[in-house]
Amino acid sequence: MPDSGVGGNTVKLVAEAMLPGASQFVDGNIKSGFAHLVLSGVAWSLLGPLGVLLVRANSYSYSVSEKHLHNQIADLFSTTEHETL
Repeated sequence: MPDSGVGGNTVKLVAEAMLPGASQFVDGNIKSGFAHLVLSGVAWSLLGPLGVLLVRANSYSYSVSEKHLHNQIADLFSTTEHETL
C-alpha cells in the first residue's frame, strides 16, 4: 500500500528490520512476504549480511512504492529531457 502515510511506513520499516518481508505481510501480501523471507535466507548464504539487507530493502521499497529496488535504481539513472523555461 503506497499510501499508508508516514506512520504506516515507519511501522513497515521497523517490522522489516525485525523480519525480512514483514512490510509485505503488513500489506497483506502473504506470498510476497514469504518469498522475501525465503530469499533472505538464500541471500544470507550467498552474500552474507549485505544480501539480507538488499532483500529487506527490496521488500520495503515495493511495499511503499510498488516498485522493486532495481526499478528505483534504474529510475535514478534514466535519462529524461527536462523542459527549460
